[in-house]
Amino acid sequence: PPPTPVPARAMSAAVDNPNPVVRVVDKSHVQPDSSMVSIIFNCIREIKDPEHPNTLEELSVIDAGAIAITPPSPSTANLGKVLISITPTVPHCSLASLIGLCIKSKLDAEGVVPRDYKLELEIAKGSHASEEDITKQLNDKERVMAALENPPLVRMVSNCVDPVERMEFM
Repeated sequence: PPPTPVPARAMSAAVDNPNPVVRVVDKSHVQPDSSMVSIIFNCIREIKDPEHPNTLEELSVIDAGAIAITPPSPSTANLGKVLISITPTVPHCSLASLIGLCIKSKLDAEGVVPRDYKLELEIAKGSHASEEDITKQLNDKERVMAALENPPLVRMVSNCVDPVERMEFM
């Protein structure tokens, strides 16, 4: 179904997207599924957006259809790949990297990506002015590790990943 506009809370002028389109997510019809895509999506669907009180799923930043799985190749000993495509709500979203860090952190903490798979994130083609640079940052292990050693960033990630203890930081 097309996204249903729902008013978000009033935002300050510093917000990248003060009026995002929010879709109503009906979880009562979701069937439990043991596929890797479903397990990964269910793990990250409740991550909160850093600017709004909505989930990444409600804002259509993530979608189960934007998760691609490539199985490992036993004959070549290559790792499998989990590719998650992120669609920021606006092409100039300044928090796209933070959203990617939230997704990586949550999946790491939950251990849902098997060891024989490599996790890669990408900014969806044509959805952001700096999609290539942000995609490169999100897949650079050293940069991700350094970011997750930064206490203010860790707090921001925690606020988004753990909605029960989410604190306002704007």
